[in-house]
Amino acid sequence: MFSQLLNVIEWNIEKIPQHSMRARTSLPGEYTAYLVPTIDDVSEQKSEEEYIKFMASLNKAQKERIFPNNQIPSIGRTKFNIAKCITSHFMGNSYMPVLLNQLLHDVNKDKTPLRNTNKNNFTSAMTTHGDILPASREQNQFLLELENAVNKALVISNSQPESALALSRFEAQAIEIQINA
Repeated sequence: MFSQLLNVIEWNIEKIPQHSMRARTSLPGEYTAYLVPTIDDVSEQKSEEEYIKFMASLNKAQKERIFPNNQIPSIGRTKFNIAKCITSHFMGNSYMPVLLNQLLHDVNKDKTPLRNTNKNNFTSAMTTHGDILPASREQNQFLLELENAVNKALVISNSQPESALALSRFEAQAIEIQINA
């Protein structure tokens, strides 16, 4: 599955001295994470342990903000993001390029400079901006860790001669595809 990660910030706006309201927006630069919750038994067990540990670290209010019951999380969600989400699953538009870039990155990180820059900018903003909503930061950190587990599937593939040959051919021929955000 894909997850569009945003660094969401919130601040007070004072209309009159006695009344203020909260405003919310996302920082420039988003990151599309490719997540595979179940890869193999060992990874699944580790993922389950990490999930349990993560959930235990959250208080009730944080859980309700990050994972609202029977709803899509609203952190950073706007009408534009929802409309974009609906159109982002066309195979050639962004679905296949994200998959290809993820596999290419896991095979050879040097062949995905755009993805590397995008992810580095996103994670840098996540660590340098102190005004990012805690729920947004926690959710992004958890999903980035889950994305990092994807390359564990390549360990299995590299152990089989046919798969290792296919991956080496893929690495030699594939080029990163620029994804229109």
